[in-house]
Formats: sequence, C-alpha cells, structure tokens
Amino acid sequence: MFPVSIDEIEKAQALVEKSHCVIDAGFTLGSLNCLNVRLMIRAVEMNKPVFTLRSRSEIEKIVPEIASSVIYCSTKSSLMTGIISWIEQNG
Repeated sequence: MFPVSIDEIEKAQALVEKSHCVIDAGFTLGSLNCLNVRLMIRAVEMNKPVFTLRSRSEIEKIVPEIASSVIYCSTKSSLMTGIISWIEQNG
C-alpha cells in the first residue's frame, strides 16, 4: 500500500467543493491516510456540514480546530437521521 498523495488529496478537495456535505466514517488514521483529515478541515472552512462517527474527544485529539464545527453521530442510524434532517432543512 502507498500513502495518499498530495495530488489525490487535491482531487478529493475538488470533490469536497462540489459536495453539499462531508461524512467522516471514522476510518482509522495512519501513515497511509493521515492527509484525509485535510478534507474535513477544508469542508469546515467552506461552511459545509461534516458528519462524523467519531467521538468528540477523538476529534479534539486529531483536529481540535474543527471540534466545535462537526456534527457528531454515535451510530450509523443517527448519521442517516442527521443527514436526512439536514437535507430536509437545506434542500
């Protein structure tokens, strides 16, 4: 396996710019995918909702600058409910 490249992150950031929201599935962060955190930061900078399956304490540990801006979902069901609610409110 190879680490995620800067080029791949830039392509992913372009997709974030086109999206209405971002979902952080709580993937384990390691040396191969640590740049993925930039996608969450970029989404918050663009005022896009970021739904996460991580706990607040985990977000505060890895990206404290966005801890107050993400939407915390404790289960996949609450994630889906949160997204549906957001869509209903924001079209």
